[in-house]
Amino acid sequence: MISPERAHLIAYPKDGFVSCENRQTFTIEHNDINFKKVNISNAEEDTNNDLPVDPNVWTITQVGKFIRHLTNDIVAQVFLASNIDGKAFLLLTKDDLLYDMKIKFGPAKNILNEITNLRKRVQTFF
Repeated sequence: MISPERAHLIAYPKDGFVSCENRQTFTIEHNDINFKKVNISNAEEDTNNDLPVDPNVWTITQVGKFIRHLTNDIVAQVFLASNIDGKAFLLLTKDDLLYDMKIKFGPAKNILNEITNLRKRVQTFF
């Protein structure tokens, strides 16, 4: 069983996919006037919760789904509204998350930890 403290990815190199194993919930406040809500339907998420192993090829929607599993809908909406695809996701910094995207410290730390893990996997596999 995976600990509730953090979400883990399990790599499946044979089929080229990873799965989000856990979902945590955090609350953030987002006060951006230009914030536009984009929906990720539960039905779509339930039928396609696998992601390509290489996060560089993730689409904006796939990044949003990954963030939704890692944090919550609100943080996922921030990523979707910011048009963050896989390449941009791997380039994010603490300042990007905290100051530009206005994500609270706790979720930002979890996201940064997963970005670090994904960067290591990319270096290992590719």
